[in-house]
Amino acid sequence: MLRSDSQARMVVVRQHEPLCSPCLHDSISAKARSAIRSHALIRPGDTVVLAYSGGHASALLLHLLAAMRSLNLKHPEKRKVPFTLHVVHIDERAAHSENVEESGPGPSAHAAAVGGYCTDAGVAFHAVPLHAVLLDGGSHSGTEPNTAAGAGRLRALLDSVADATARDDTLRALRTRLLLRTARALGARSLALGCSSTRLAAHALAEACKGRGHGVAAGARLVDARHGPALPFFFRPFRDTSTRELAACAHLLALPVPARAPQRYLAGRRGARSINLLAEDFALALLAANPSAASNVMSVLDRLQAFDWSEAGRAGGVDTQTGRAQDRGTTLCPLCLNPRGPRDGPGRDGAVPEASRLPVPAAEALARTCAACRVGVLGLGLGRNHDPDEGTTAALLGAFAALAAEQGEEPLADRPAPVPRERMRAAIADCLL
Repeated sequence: MLRSDSQARMVVVRQHEPLCSPCLHDSISAKARSAIRSHALIRPGDTVVLAYSGGHASALLLHLLAAMRSLNLKHPEKRKVPFTLHVVHIDERAAHSENVEESGPGPSAHAAAVGGYCTDAGVAFHAVPLHAVLLDGGSHSGTEPNTAAGAGRLRALLDSVADATARDDTLRALRTRLLLRTARALGARSLALGCSSTRLAAHALAEACKGRGHGVAAGARLVDARHGPALPFFFRPFRDTSTRELAACAHLLALPVPARAPQRYLAGRRGARSINLLAEDFALALLAANPSAASNVMSVLDRLQAFDWSEAGRAGGVDTQTGRAQDRGTTLCPLCLNPRGPRDGPGRDGAVPEASRLPVPAAEALARTCAACRVGVLGLGLGRNHDPDEGTTAALLGAFAALAAEQGEEPLADRPAPVPRERMRAAIADCLL
């Protein structure tokens, strides 16, 4: 893949494999296009939402999807698909600081970065404030509904979580909820994420450390259709490409990438760093010493037994009515949105002790949370000296219960029981043997 052009700009992003700019771009583009085409993730006439963070990965994914679009619906160009593309940016500045203007680039900076793509018909940019997810009637428009009240409510919700890791996970869940709501309002069938193999490997390590190993395989697959038939599915076309490759390609293509805020993760009340940030630092350090480490982690994740709704794209495309988590009997935690494992259910008597002291919506949400969220996010089960305030717990659970009801998630009683522990042990034994 080494080109003979002496004027080509050389870059080494893979071990012992120097590439020029066109070769690097062609390699990344070919893998992403192959994944999208072979699983029919984008069909003619589809509406696709791109989650745009302003980083190298989302900027490169926007460049790729724009190159795949055909403007002619009846007679599309060769190797192109006619579809509508919405670029959605979630403005999280209010979650990081009360002074929004000093906490990072605003919607105008991101709109300027993608403005060159929005000149074509069928491509639009939307900036949505994160606090809109907590407000009734929050929409996909760029107008910030009731900014002061929404931002204050968001900060109060995040301040109720003391642990840095729990606050980071809460922020991630709110972002996912808002992306799903916005994509549904736009009529999207799918939602594209620019997750690299490096980011997915770090996420898998962090989730395993937090006790969510049961759902690790779900968060690293190409297709993620866990949220039910009324909501779009996620897909990750860059899951086999490292962060280093994506950043180098975006730099060589001179793609506009707005400056990122220096503090990307929320700190806890004691200023401690989150497990997510530690796992990402570890993954980056590991990659610096061994560039193939991320692909090795992804290879291990691919060997884990996948959920049915993660395999839906392998047989001719994802069906919008089947293959979803709720149709397959998988119970999702309302806080972290991960599949619950065999040990995440209530106690032997069928109830969670703390639920009796909470209002009905919060108690029902508590019964559906996973064990990792009950301990890590809510702080339950840590002993008398660590019991959280009941009002704070009720407010947090009530907020997520309202979001789950809005997005049509089924209650626990209406879903089949999780996989028995004996079957899980047998599956693990088969993998090890």
